[in-house]
Amino acid sequence: MFEDLFSNHCDTWAFCDSSCIRVIGPFLGKKNNQKLGKKTIEKWSMNENLWVRRASLVILIKIIMINKEFDENYVFELVEKMKNYSEDYIQKAIGWILKTCSKYNPDLIYNYLLRNKERFSRPVLRYASEKLSNEKRKLILKK
Repeated sequence: MFEDLFSNHCDTWAFCDSSCIRVIGPFLGKKNNQKLGKKTIEKWSMNENLWVRRASLVILIKIIMINKEFDENYVFELVEKMKNYSEDYIQKAIGWILKTCSKYNPDLIYNYLLRNKERFSRPVLRYASEKLSNEKRKLILKK
């Protein structure tokens, strides 16, 4: 139902993000809905529609915020799958998810970004490093 709604009626990041942060993410973040959450994220991340793909990332961001932890392999796998989409809204969402993860495990995200900085766009690096120390952020953003 929501996938069709996004595909046919979503045309702004504000509608996408607010729907995912306020409705879909909290529902899929409940303990009994974890399998449905992963299934939804995986399916939506492969959708041709920009807003459905972005929604898959924003849903996971909300789930991470609810749980205050994340499965690094799952997050990095999703990021790797999505990083080749050039749309600005996807790139910014990738940065957002990594920034959110950095609140709970900053060293892990810093090391991941440092190892992979040549493979990420500048918006991803800028957004992802926002919560890191100034020293670490400068190293990430250094060309």
